[in-house]
Amino acid sequence: MVKLKNSSLKELSMELDERISSKIKLFGVTEPDENIKELFYLISTKLADQFEYENKQDISVCKCILMDSDEFTFILEPNEDSCTINFCIYPIHRWTINNLSKTRMLANIVEQLCHFYWNLKDEVKGSYKVLEIMKRVSKRIELEHFYDVDYIEYLYSLGYKKN
Repeated sequence: MVKLKNSSLKELSMELDERISSKIKLFGVTEPDENIKELFYLISTKLADQFEYENKQDISVCKCILMDSDEFTFILEPNEDSCTINFCIYPIHRWTINNLSKTRMLANIVEQLCHFYWNLKDEVKGSYKVLEIMKRVSKRIELEHFYDVDYIEYLYSLGYKKN
């Protein structure tokens, strides 16, 4: 089993929507502040709403790491020749350093969960799903509210079209 080098990760005690609380496991070295906890709770409710709307049944457990540094190292056991790792990483310390808006932080959370739960590798399809869930937060929200202009132009170059 792969391990994190010098890790003191622990499961975090953060409240999530009860409909999906067993499907999201949050880990970190320290408990995040109340603002981050509120954002994760809000997104968990919108994600649960989306699962219900789609009647989504194939819901795996997503492991999320809330990081307070820029790096960590994986260590393979001596008998491991390969491994697959699938989880979401949130460098939440950067959100404060970069003074991200609440909307941008919400989109960061949603984007990685969309990639995980809907197995979206395509950035355009991922952007549609992120926007769909973010509209559950605010009906008036558009990509421009949480992605920068260069990234939006990149999405358009890949074939993204406004609905």
